[in-house]
Amino acid sequence: MLKVLCYLTPYVLLSLCSLGQNLGDFSSDNEHIKAAHSAIVDRLDRKFNIEQSKHAAYKTYLAQVITNHFCDHLQKSEEFLAGIISRIEKKDLKALHDELDTYLQTSYVDAWMLNKAMRDGKDVHKERFNLGKISHRKYKGRFKRSIQLGHNLVDEATKKAHQEIVDSIEYMNLHKLYVDLVTLAIIPHDDEYFAFPKYDTFRSKGSCSICLDEASRTNPLMLLQGCSSHQARHCSACMKQYVLDKANVTSIWHIKCPDNNCKNTLKTCDVLHLYDLDAATKILKKSLIHLQHSNPQFFLCTHENCQKGFQLRPSGQKIFDCNHCHNRFCYDCGGENPHGKTCDIHRNINGIGQLTLMNVVQLCPRCGHGVVRTDGCAKVVCRCGYAMRYVGAFREESEHNNWDGIASDEIVESSTSDEEDDES
Repeated sequence: MLKVLCYLTPYVLLSLCSLGQNLGDFSSDNEHIKAAHSAIVDRLDRKFNIEQSKHAAYKTYLAQVITNHFCDHLQKSEEFLAGIISRIEKKDLKALHDELDTYLQTSYVDAWMLNKAMRDGKDVHKERFNLGKISHRKYKGRFKRSIQLGHNLVDEATKKAHQEIVDSIEYMNLHKLYVDLVTLAIIPHDDEYFAFPKYDTFRSKGSCSICLDEASRTNPLMLLQGCSSHQARHCSACMKQYVLDKANVTSIWHIKCPDNNCKNTLKTCDVLHLYDLDAATKILKKSLIHLQHSNPQFFLCTHENCQKGFQLRPSGQKIFDCNHCHNRFCYDCGGENPHGKTCDIHRNINGIGQLTLMNVVQLCPRCGHGVVRTDGCAKVVCRCGYAMRYVGAFREESEHNNWDGIASDEIVESSTSDEEDDES
């Protein structure tokens, strides 16, 4: 098909010019697409201005070709993003990144075909618009650069918009952690994170073996992804409640089929099929938190305003620093903002007074504000401006970091601070 299109006459490929489309009529709700559209319009205004031009007719013609091309291209970008949102609503997440690659390849082919059509029609253009060789070469280069720049702008805007849409889906973000945990053999490898059922898992006839109600189209009997030794015997409502109850006490990868004779365990995609995307994400995150209690090789941020950060535990690391909400947690017990050598210590800290008694914080003699020395020289300056010096400061580093606690050394006021106090 591509070979056929490549040999079409330039007038067939450029016949869209007669449509007289206008970039000013295009509108978009996406900020990235808006910015790309504005940049293209600005370039057309600057590079194809016909005032005091000897070749106003040819410049007008080229501007209209570019305008029609990018009206179509911007519309394709909008339709692509709308299609991505539609697929997410249907929970069809498996090929979201592949769809972007396909779109970009199509965009490249569109630009290549348009430039080829202009090259093939150069003799016709020279005769029609009375162009010399140098003038035609100049406008050909300007046209080619405009097409290339416009495609780069639109494609980059589409990639950013696509990335924002995908990044907003926590279920997608957790896939990286899922792959890492499978690699470490912490969870079973089921290859079913995004998958749809490979066979019909729903039946609308029969009765549920749990609630004994008759199945219906709105509440059919269903089968888990890995179950193949028995028919569907449990209605959708009972299955949802069963998984939800089990997920409160264990991870989904340890939940077995409710059929007594089936040894199949729940697949990740079963949760995605049973619940909407937000509910499935919450259950998955809860399962990961259950899992990290028994496998402290990774950490999923438990802060109520975050729960997006996650990290595999580096060897010997004690503290997890979330790169999203910037809170700190103990890898071993999950305690927030841990201080002290052990989990027993930082779990039982109540207020600055206890931190002071434990030599984690020392109080400023002037204002009473807590001061922590982590490293550096012996001089410590409080936020009130009071300067202090640790007498025995040059000991092992482990005695002066926030995790291990700070030695309760004698605090001596610096002479500089005394002079400043006398002057004030």
